[in-house]
Amino acid sequence: MKCPLCEGEFETVELRTVGARTVDAKHCTQCGGFWLERSLEEPLMPEWVAQYDTPQPNYSLKASDLFCPIDDSRLEQVDGNIDSAGSRYWQCNDCRGQFYPKGQLALLTNHQAKTNPRVPALATNRGRAAMGISLVAVLFVGVMASFNRFNYQLNAASNSPLPTTGPNVYTLILLALAYIAGTVLAVLGRKLPLIITGWAVIAVCMLGFAVVIFGP
Repeated sequence: MKCPLCEGEFETVELRTVGARTVDAKHCTQCGGFWLERSLEEPLMPEWVAQYDTPQPNYSLKASDLFCPIDDSRLEQVDGNIDSAGSRYWQCNDCRGQFYPKGQLALLTNHQAKTNPRVPALATNRGRAAMGISLVAVLFVGVMASFNRFNYQLNAASNSPLPTTGPNVYTLILLALAYIAGTVLAVLGRKLPLIITGWAVIAVCMLGFAVVIFGP
């Protein structure tokens, strides 16, 4: 496979998206351009792109007829407005591959990072897995403590001539289900509002477990 701009050789480099997905990109060793086999579903992490590319304005690029290195069809030029510098890349309408000349991929990635901020702690699959396991462990402890409290209240009620109120088992089930839903949003959410909503639900549920265990 040859670079569509300079016909130089490609080397395969590994990039990561903000959702921790791996993208195998082709990097031209001669002109510094990038070939991506398909359009990206989510933005790349700037620190990964910065290992191979630095932002450059597009006005230094000339409009050129480039051809796809996969199927040899003519690439369509795409211009985007990013501040005053702009961005320019070429896309194949058949295979959906994209070619970014030197400086354009970093320019686009940095702009996306500024306009779509994300939570750094959720940037890797390992971090998400650790957070999910921790939240499930907290749920398990909360449910067990609540049921112990529930059994204690039942035993106290059976030995007492006076009516005794205790936690309702349906309340515990609803709290557990709401906590699980909040955990899914907090760990798997891709947008900041969803993540914030998930943590808010978790906080409310933890307060509910505390009320059940220690009393109002």
